[in-house]
Amino acid sequence: MESATISDPSASPYRVYRLEGLPPEAIYVPNFITEYEEEYLLKRVAESPQPKWKTQNTGRRVQYLGGTLSKNNVLIPESLPEWITHFPALIERIRSVVAELEDRHVPNLPEKQDSKSREEKLKAWTPNHVLINEYQAGQGIAPHEDGPAYLPIVATVSLGSPQTLEIFQYLAESDPSPPLTGSSRSDVFGSGCGRPIATTPMGCIYLEPRSLFISRKAIYETFLHGISPVEEDVFELDGGEIGNRDEGETRIKVKLAGVEVSNSDHLNPATKERLREAIKAGEKEVRIKRDKRVSLTFRRVEKVLQGGLGVGVLGRGTAGARR
Repeated sequence: MESATISDPSASPYRVYRLEGLPPEAIYVPNFITEYEEEYLLKRVAESPQPKWKTQNTGRRVQYLGGTLSKNNVLIPESLPEWITHFPALIERIRSVVAELEDRHVPNLPEKQDSKSREEKLKAWTPNHVLINEYQAGQGIAPHEDGPAYLPIVATVSLGSPQTLEIFQYLAESDPSPPLTGSSRSDVFGSGCGRPIATTPMGCIYLEPRSLFISRKAIYETFLHGISPVEEDVFELDGGEIGNRDEGETRIKVKLAGVEVSNSDHLNPATKERLREAIKAGEKEVRIKRDKRVSLTFRRVEKVLQGGLGVGVLGRGTAGARR
């Protein structure tokens, strides 16, 4: 599938793109926030109390806002901090993009056995849980699913350093399709744990600072995502292309680790110019070092403990639903 603009410039302040080579539910929005807003958010994350952080085996640090999940995937809610709910109004801005997507593509999903259908829930999607990840250069995360606790819409804002997100697919054990090779990974977690997955990503997204990445429906429920633990991203330019799109943008086709970059047309102007000049000069690769990246991942937990703290903040949780 070719990359395409799906936002209406007259109705939305953002350029919203579907991504080449990935299912249409993968959405990328460059420059979703300003540099000032990014600096402000990084400062607020840095000011988080140390006990809030949990360190994973890889050294990556995480913290959860909005409450904790029980073993039964029920959210025990807490109030979200004001820097999430108010300035810079991330939730309302993300909701505006999601609402536009849902208006343009009505989901073909079954109705739930409660007061609202799945379609209505997706259109009314309001995140009540935020995951903060802090990646140092050389840190990553194994291919995984986010699991069954959430509605199938996840939105991630990237801060600080760029980093590459890789999208993987499961393989049919009876007939894996070449050139992909299967591997039953013990470090994969989620509902598909133990199923063979492709060792080569089906696509990758170069997540630049201040961007927004949204995974919805099939891309959320069917595929896995991960980040390789490397200290730099190496753009492969051999066979890279430069051209012009109808919108007047420069078209760039490059690869990372042999996989085409699905959002290469929509990188920040400085990155595109660096790649364009390297291709014109006949260079084989461009290396961009990683630094500390912070990601804010917004999700909606369906099952919420009624009467707990934070219930009613930015929308009430729903109890008794599947996700």
